[in-house]
Amino acid sequence: QSDRHETNPNVSLYGTDEAFLGTFGYDLQAGRPLVAQDVQSARPVALLGSEVAEVLFPTTSPVGKEVQVGRVRLEVVGVLAEKAGLFRSPNTRVYAPITHLFGAYGSGGRSMDDTRVRAATASQLAAAEDEVRSHLRVIRGVAPGVPSTFNIESSDFLRSTFDQFTSTLTMGGALVGLISLLAAGVGIMNIMLVSVTERTKEIGIRKAVGAKWRNILGQFLLEAIILCQIGGLIGIVFGGLGGNVAALYWDISPSFPWMWAGIAVGGVTLLAVIFGGYPAYKAARLDPIDSLRYE
Repeated sequence: QSDRHETNPNVSLYGTDEAFLGTFGYDLQAGRPLVAQDVQSARPVALLGSEVAEVLFPTTSPVGKEVQVGRVRLEVVGVLAEKAGLFRSPNTRVYAPITHLFGAYGSGGRSMDDTRVRAATASQLAAAEDEVRSHLRVIRGVAPGVPSTFNIESSDFLRSTFDQFTSTLTMGGALVGLISLLAAGVGIMNIMLVSVTERTKEIGIRKAVGAKWRNILGQFLLEAIILCQIGGLIGIVFGGLGGNVAALYWDISPSFPWMWAGIAVGGVTLLAVIFGGYPAYKAARLDPIDSLRYE
């Protein structure tokens, strides 16, 4: 909190060092980053996430002001630029020198769950991973030939895990979509069968004045296709709008999947032909005399 404003309780306080910005991929919006002297001298300074700064200092610059996070009071030296997050917003965090937080909260009994290391370039990722593994094995006293007592997760590993997750999600979505298509197809067939029954006399009149069976077949197939296309286009429009709204929320460039839209149009057309085929065939094979007698 500041002297005049207070955030909701979901603000997190993190202890870090001067390498924080580069390692975590943050940019500064205002002020300066943490420097080595801040960490070495355990200075009571902080970097605010963009949302925290906006709530606490809506009309003034927070740089140089003081905030209180829990039991510690910190001077704001910088504000982080807004950053997208996957599940929880990283903009509700406050970062301070780890040495100062150790002094405020104590360092006894605390453990380090993970350490983040960033390679200078993507081509050096494998070498950096090997170097980190070697150092950690020495630090943890792991004998040669003994499996490591720690895990290293690289960006490639995280990417492959995310790809597996999205593949599973895509397969699940495809299965749900297939079931939905089958249900929609049955619905289309029922609607068309009801339409054929209600228009039996109309079909008889058309045949009596010279309409051939293929004309009746084409008419009802066209109606089924138009009905499916209307539903498909509504789905494409709302799906595209929903996806782009979500993309804007997650700070991702909006786009429209033209290829999948084309596949959807072709898919609903095929659906109409398959499930509308039987009602259309039934209408085309009706006897004109029996149809004219139908009440």
